[in-house]
This record gives sequence, C-alpha cells and structure tokens, in this order.
Amino acid sequence: FFFTQLHNRLVRTKFTSTMTSAATNRRCSAASPIRALPPSLILSSYCALLLSAPLASVSSVPPSLQNNNLVRDDERVVLPSITLDNSTTVTFETINDATKQETTTAASIENTKKMQKSRKRRRTNVATLNMYLLVKDKFDAHRTEIDNFVFQTLEEFSTDKNTAGTSNNPNSNKRTKPSRTYNYPEFFSALRTLATEGIYGNSYHEELHPYSPGILPETPSVEILRSSDNLSFYVGQEEEDYLGNVGVGNAVEYGIVNICAFLAQAMVEGIQFDACEEWNGMGDDAIGGNADGDGNPTYGNNFGGVHERYFPVSNACGQFGKVYHQERCEISYLSGSESGVDMTCPFDMTLLVEGTPHPNQDYLQNEFGVPPPLQCRPKENGRDYAGYWDGYDGEFVKKVAYPSTLGKVDVRGCCYWGRGALRTNGLCNFGKINYLLGRGAYLRQRYSRYPTIDFCRNPGAICSESSNINDSDEVNTKELKYVISLFEWIERIQLYSNSVSKWDYMDQLKLYVDEGFKDSGFIDAVSSVVTRGCDDYYCSTHAIFMMEERRKNFDFLVHNIFG
Repeated sequence: FFFTQLHNRLVRTKFTSTMTSAATNRRCSAASPIRALPPSLILSSYCALLLSAPLASVSSVPPSLQNNNLVRDDERVVLPSITLDNSTTVTFETINDATKQETTTAASIENTKKMQKSRKRRRTNVATLNMYLLVKDKFDAHRTEIDNFVFQTLEEFSTDKNTAGTSNNPNSNKRTKPSRTYNYPEFFSALRTLATEGIYGNSYHEELHPYSPGILPETPSVEILRSSDNLSFYVGQEEEDYLGNVGVGNAVEYGIVNICAFLAQAMVEGIQFDACEEWNGMGDDAIGGNADGDGNPTYGNNFGGVHERYFPVSNACGQFGKVYHQERCEISYLSGSESGVDMTCPFDMTLLVEGTPHPNQDYLQNEFGVPPPLQCRPKENGRDYAGYWDGYDGEFVKKVAYPSTLGKVDVRGCCYWGRGALRTNGLCNFGKINYLLGRGAYLRQRYSRYPTIDFCRNPGAICSESSNINDSDEVNTKELKYVISLFEWIERIQLYSNSVSKWDYMDQLKLYVDEGFKDSGFIDAVSSVVTRGCDDYYCSTHAIFMMEERRKNFDFLVHNIFG
C-alpha cells in the first residue's frame, strides 16, 4: 500500500530542487527529476512529503477526497514545501498548466519561515472547504430524498396548477408540491460560502475594495477570514487532528446534524408555505386559538384571523407574541471597541414599506378572501388608524382603530415582520444584519456583502427577486432569503449559551451526536430558542409554533434519511 501511494505521488507531482553548496551547484530539472539527486535524498524527501500530508482511509472518505488536505472542484491543490536543511527547500506541486512551478531557495531562512507560515494558513482554509465538501457529499447521496421531503410546499400554496400534489412527508397527510421559492442548489450555494468563507466572504470594503457598479466582490485574505469576528456556519470544520486532517471523529456527523436542525426549522417557518415573507394572520392568535385539532387555521385557505374573520393590519407590528419594533440588542462577541455596541435599527416612523403578495394567496385574486400583505406607513393625522381586513366580505376596512392582539392600532415604524427561510424579524435582528452584512458594515469600514442595502430602511430587499430595488444597485438579492436565515442561525443559534440553565447549543449538538442521536429534548430546546429566544420549555408563556412538526422533521432527516 505504501509503495503504491508513493508511485502515485511520483506520477502526480513535479520534484524540483535548488541546492547550494560550497563545492558544487547542482540543479534538478523537471525533465530529469530523479537522476540529479542521490537516492537517499529522494527517499527521505518523499517520506517527508507523505508524513506532512497523511493519507486518509479510502473506505471513510469519498473517492474525490481520499486525501483530506486536497481540494476538488477544479480548485488548486496546495501541497506543503519541505525544508531538508538550511540550504535546500523542496516544493511539490500538482501538474496543472494554470499554476506556475514554484522553486524556492533558502537564501534567507526568515523568508522560508514566512512562506511556510503562509502555506499553513492556506491549508487551514483548504481544510475548511474540504470539511464542507465531505458533509455536502453525504447530502448529495440523498439528494432525491431531501428534495422530496425538505423543499416541498403545501399543495394549497403551490403555484403549480398542472400537476397533482404528492404525499412525500410521512409525518403528515397533507399533499405537497416542489417549492418555487426554496430549492436544494440555491440553499447549498449560500451554505457553502457562509461555511467556508464566513460572513466576510464575497464582500466589499470601503478602503480596500470599494463598491462600484460592475466591480465584483472579492474574498478577503486568509487572516481576515480566520479572525474571530468572521462568523461562519458550522459544518464540523473545527474538528481536526494534530496533523490538520479534517473529518476526524464525529466531525461529519456534527455538520450533518447542524444542517438538519436548520432545515427542520426552515421547513416550518417558510418552506412549507412557499413564502419569503410573513403574512397577516400567521401568528399564535390564528394557529392555535382558532384552529382545528391538528393546529391548522380553520379559515381563509390556511390563514387565521380574529373570530376566523378579521385581520388587523397592525399585525405588522408583531405576531407570535412578539413586538417586532420594541427589541433592543447589544453584541458582545465583536473584538475591540465594537464589543457591546448597540446594533438595533432606529425606530423610524416615516418609513413606507409594503409586503409582496404571495403568488397563490393574492387578496386581489383569491376567492377565499385572504388578507393583503403586511405594511407599514406613517400616520397622516391623529385619527389615521390602520384598520382591518374582513375575510368574509373580502374588503379593507380603513380608518378604524381595530387593535391587534398586542394592542396596536397603527403601523408606524412596524416594518420588520418576518422574512427569509426562518422568518427573521425585529429591529434587533435587522440591525445585526445591517451592521455586519449591509450598508452599516460598509460605512464603518468593515467587510460587507451587501454594501448598498440598508436593511434598516429597506428590509423588503430580502424577498425581492429583482436587483432594481432601493439602495441596491446591481447587487444580487436572490440569495438573500438563504443568507439572512443562515446568518441568523450562526449568530443567534450557534452562539446561544445560557449560563443559568447551563444549556449551550454547540455543546448540546455534540452531546446529541456523541450519545447516539437519542435525545429528543435537543431539537425541542432548539425550536424554543428559534421561536422564543430561550431554551427551557417554561422560559416563556408563548407556545412554540408547530413544535411537533419541527421535531418530526428533524427526526426524519436524522434517523430515516441519514440513519
């Protein structure tokens, strides 16, 4: 086995060396790689190479990744250089016309050390990508099952009128069709960049790489990507052995479970409704109080209203027991002077934002009398109330002080209802997005993925399918519904730790895997954090929206698809 691998390396690599000596100066060319060096030096060099990049077990890794230190998908393979003594440095490189042959002399020991440190940093980034690819291979092996289970919308919300729905979800008797809003390729495209490059990947910087129409984003240096401020989606990339190999222990399983936990929540929050935006009547007052035995709203084609009829327009200010415009937040995990800064969006009562109608639930076209999209706007005068939507008569009753379940009768500043796969909502969450990903980051000379989008003033950009929206010149917004949700998971779920209950998400994730995937309390606590912001079942008076569905989704993914 050893000499088979050694032979493969001889075929795949070039071997160059520049040797200096007081008596002689011999050079080894690529045309005659073996004759120029003594056999003992050749053997010791190749042994050093094999030790520096150990081979993975063929049975435990996909064929495309039989060396965990290599990167596939037509990306460059970075192999380590080997310093044999103070006068000789040997560099190995794959045969690739696109890459230049690299020959380094040891004229300066200090320069050699710097180059080796640079390679170590590059290998660290390569290892992160390889870890993602290991996990992605597992999902690709179950692509059809995941498509038929995860990326499905309820039949009544589907815009596909030509095909019949199917019962792909064994946890429900409801018929589904493929989602038009969420799909497998786009989700994993967004996941890849946030897992391998973090929130700083594909970004602009006001000084280093300023935004201008036509200028593409770039990936910052490895030092920036590895900084503590560059949050990333966890796919097991931190689990390495002392040689830098990825995929050791239960690392792959950790990554799979983290993704499954996210998808189990997203299926309930957005995917099953094929919706990027929260709608009126989607709260606790509709699903639960006025529902059938399965927790489904009883009126308006899966919409629920007060007395199964009235939908207060002021529900834009909050549903599910939350008041979206009253949240405040400080961030303590940023380094330096930014630690503890208040990222909350300012409460601006002058904003005018209108939601986007669901293609199959448009109040102007639907016979069931579904409510119009949520909206926010300033008051024209003291008696300018938001009113309500009458689901029976299908009409907008305006200028009436009809309160929401939270007591609101107007919609001033109430622009932060849920958007994206997790229905990210509230002044706090949108403020974080703007501060770390949007216009706010760019103006503070931080790396910014979306330097032209002010998410505080234009939260609707998340669900826009067009780049022709306010403050977003030529910036691709189609990926936002995924990126924003993955960012919320990174920032609010992965970093969640409760010193009182002693419940830490990352610790519990690993414990769940290490103990054999048996604790159903794990996903229930995660569902509580997602919907209520706390992990204990009794930490809030509000019920967990569709908790049973979240649990069943997660269990089916982990035990049936990946079991």
